Amino acid sequence: MKKIFGLVVWGLLFVLLLAAVDQALLRTDLDVPGYREARRFYVDFRDRLLRLSGAEQSLSIEGIIDRAPAAPPAKKADAGGYVYADEAGVLHMVDTLEEVPPRYRGEARPLGR
Repeated sequence: MKKIFGLVVWGLLFVLLLAAVDQALLRTDLDVPGYREARRFYVDFRDRLLRLSGAEQSLSIEGIIDRAPAAPPAKKADAGGYVYADEAGVLHMVDTLEEVPPRYRGEARPLGR
């Protein structure tokens, strides 16, 4: 009975130590050579294991940002719209070139350049 109790205590201590190391790797970001790469590998490996087991996981803000699809690059013409001046010298800003009156389209300049 004493051997079984000792085995259970050592097993529980081992599991608690593994949980502590797991949480330390998830929550600490040290500026040590090689640590960030090892941490990134561990977090990715752990995430894959949890997905295989079907366990529900809680994502951090960083995890959600990392998983978000990259936004498509904005086109220069569509990014900021256009600006033009009418005959009175009043500046007008519009979203698309089609919104510029035809007689001012030659003078319209894209915003953001």
